[in-house]
Amino acid sequence: MNNSKYINIALLFAQLIVMFLLVIKTSSSLREFSDEIVSLSSSINFWFNGFDFRAGSSSQYSSYSPKLTSGPISAIGSTIAWKFSNNLIFLRVSNFLYIYIVQIIYCYFLSKVYKFRLVKLILICSFAITSVPWWYGTLYSLGEMLSSIIFFNSIFLFRFYRRSSLMMMGFSIFFGKFIFVIGFIGFYISVLILEKISPKIIKDSLYF
Repeated sequence: MNNSKYINIALLFAQLIVMFLLVIKTSSSLREFSDEIVSLSSSINFWFNGFDFRAGSSSQYSSYSPKLTSGPISAIGSTIAWKFSNNLIFLRVSNFLYIYIVQIIYCYFLSKVYKFRLVKLILICSFAITSVPWWYGTLYSLGEMLSSIIFFNSIFLFRFYRRSSLMMMGFSIFFGKFIFVIGFIGFYISVLILEKISPKIIKDSLYF
């Protein structure tokens, strides 16, 4: 049992090295992307200049414009990193690290409620994060990956943390990527069917 534990820790350590080498290499090879600049500048403006989600002074990207499709929680990692450096590679790696930490936090809660081994769960989730085709959106400070992580982990935790899960789903939709409202509608309709339209719908809507 102990040997298995040490093997898993060694595998996780090796995986982290490979993963972050991949992140650094990809960060340095990706071209500049207009959506990345808009997302980053909007988030910096939001968190450091009075919560105004605006991409600079351009009228083209007004506050919460339809052209700003990723919300302010998508670029928290790169926004914090901006205080230390304006190097684009550093900002991209920092944003990936932020999103990875969010997943680790979810892994902790999932391991508790489902009685999984935490190290094994982190191994699986670490692999999953860099396996989906759009994973490098995390480097561009876009909202798809973060919203996916928050939304789908909240579904798994819904049975145990109903209120918190609803709040996090709402958070991922309204401050991450609004398109996930479609997934929420499908999920909650299935909940209503299983619970036979429970009176909880009123409280649920308030938390959401």
